[in-house]
Formats: sequence, C-alpha cells, structure tokens
Amino acid sequence: MPKVKFNLKTKNLFIYFSKYVVKLPLSFKSAHNIFEEINNYNKAINTNFFKKYMPKKFDFFYMLITQRGRKIKSLDQRIFFKFFLYTCIKNFDLKEKVIHENLKFKNLSNFISKNLPQFEIKFNYFKMNTSLIVSPSHGDLHSDNIIKIGDRFFIIDWLTYEKNSSFVFDILNYKIISSKLYDNNWFYFLKKFSSKFSKFLEKKYFICYIFWKIENELKYIKIDKYKVDKYKKILEETFLNTNNIYFFEGR
Repeated sequence: MPKVKFNLKTKNLFIYFSKYVVKLPLSFKSAHNIFEEINNYNKAINTNFFKKYMPKKFDFFYMLITQRGRKIKSLDQRIFFKFFLYTCIKNFDLKEKVIHENLKFKNLSNFISKNLPQFEIKFNYFKMNTSLIVSPSHGDLHSDNIIKIGDRFFIIDWLTYEKNSSFVFDILNYKIISSKLYDNNWFYFLKKFSSKFSKFLEKKYFICYIFWKIENELKYIKIDKYKVDKYKKILEETFLNTNNIYFFEGR
C-alpha cells in the first residue's frame, strides 16, 4: 500500500510508492508552484553542474513524479556538504560580479519601497556597488531536500531554482537549516553564529543572503501581516546595525 501525506503549508498531496513519489496540488497556488518547479527542473538538468544531482522525473500537467530515495543521515550530510562545496568551487566561475546586473531582487525592492522607503537609497546603493560570486543556485538547499539512491546524492524540490544567483547562498542555507541547533529562525541563527561564518566569508555575503532569503519568501510564500512585520524587523536591523561605511563604499 502506498503511503499518503498532506503538506498543510504547501497544499500538496504526496503519494509514496516503493520507487517513486507523486506530488499533487490541492490549490491553485500549489498547482502554479508545481508547474514552476517542473520548468525549473528542466532548466537545472541542462546545466553542467546540477544535472548530476537530478533524480528521474515524469510530469503530467500539474502532477510531478520523481524518484524516491532515503533521507540522508548526519554522516551523509557532512559528506554531501564537502562534495557539493568542492564541486561548486571547481565548476563555477569565482570572479565576482555586480549584484544589480545579475540578481534583480524585484520582490524585495517592491517590499522596501512600500514598507521601508527610508532605506531605499541604502539598498539601491548596495546593489549598484557590491559584487559577489554569481552562479545558478537551488534556492532552498538543506538536508531534507537531499536524498540518497544507492551511493549517489540527489537534490529535490526545485521550485526556487535560479539561473543567476550564487552557490554561496546555497552553502549558507544548507549549514543553517540543516544544523541540529536550528530552531526555525534563520535570521537569529545567522546572527548567533555569524562569527564562525565570518572566518570564511566577507560580511557582504551575509547581508546579501538576508536579502536573498526574504526575496525567495516574498516570491513563493503567502504573505500576511505577521510576515510583513517579520521582514520589516529583519531589514530594519540589517540596515541600522550594518556599518554605514559598508553600504556607502560598496565593500
């Protein structure tokens, strides 16, 4: 007998067979998201880097069928992370590019313009004068989106895939969301452990990760008053607690 699960957050019904998983939408929004995921899957599988991580899939209009694997354990998480980081560095161009020419942050720009207009100048200056590594990214990389089939790792849930993003965001997101210490508050976690991350990354990547994370949530998650207030607090703290010299010299 197949196993059936309903995801209240995404409004998707999952039917688990021995070798495959069927994802069915139960709302207009979830149908749109599955359609978008199918399109992103087809884009990602044509990249030299991500195609090695793509499980087999079949799609019929708004129904998605993918290979079923087993969840990875703590040792697998460490192995995958090291391998993924190594292959990112090996395959992607590490030359930094100006943000505004590659990452649009359209939803975030609109959000700031509407809710935090006092920070528009800072935000636009940051985009125009800050460079970072640009590459495709999965957009929601963490251990629950990694499966293992045999001795190979595969990545699932391609809704948030972007051609022009940065694998550094995937790396940060993986380390945060997959951590045993993660308590469902990525901003708090980033602040608490920023000193450890800062040994390997410049400050601008933390700031840009915050922008990128909110951009994705604005794009794919239903926004209510609670979330608006949440993003406002995060952005206010980011802008106010970040050294003005950083923003206005584009470091």
